[in-house]
Amino acid sequence: MSIRSRQSPGGRDANGASAEPEGAERSRRSHREKGEERKLLIAVAERLAALRPYELDQLELDPDLRAAVDELTALSGSAKGRQARFLHGLLRDEDLTALTRRLDRGSGSTYVERQTRVDQDPVSIWLTRLLAEGDAAVNDLVDAHPSADRQQLRQLIRTANKRPETTTSERAQRSLRAAIAELLET
Repeated sequence: MSIRSRQSPGGRDANGASAEPEGAERSRRSHREKGEERKLLIAVAERLAALRPYELDQLELDPDLRAAVDELTALSGSAKGRQARFLHGLLRDEDLTALTRRLDRGSGSTYVERQTRVDQDPVSIWLTRLLAEGDAAVNDLVDAHPSADRQQLRQLIRTANKRPETTTSERAQRSLRAAIAELLET
């Protein structure tokens, strides 16, 4: 028969010590923080998948991470989605700030990246930014174009970012693109 320590409703044992391990409080994150981390993981994974093999070599990635990126680029359909989720899991163990810094350092020198920036029109750049960054990008857009309807933009972004993608989210993306184009014309 084991003897259990009594716990009070406040999560402390009979001696007043916390019943939770010390690191548990730090590991608790809000829903918003988890969502921001998920968006960052997706963005980093997409950037890694867009790189060519020699560019990946320059980043000196962990071998397992490199293999996952290589496999992701070779797959299509639902298998690609599963591999992307696997890659996100591997990226959680990486130092994302250092990896993002390495990506940023090398991004200006690749032909693909430079060509993409030249080919993209301002509407596509804003659309990508709004969908990835959310409120921070909305604030920048409203600062640049005061006639923008912040509430409408936020609602369209929220709907466009819904997963899984539906006709409603696709329609919201088209509406968001049209709203941005209208703002940039004025």
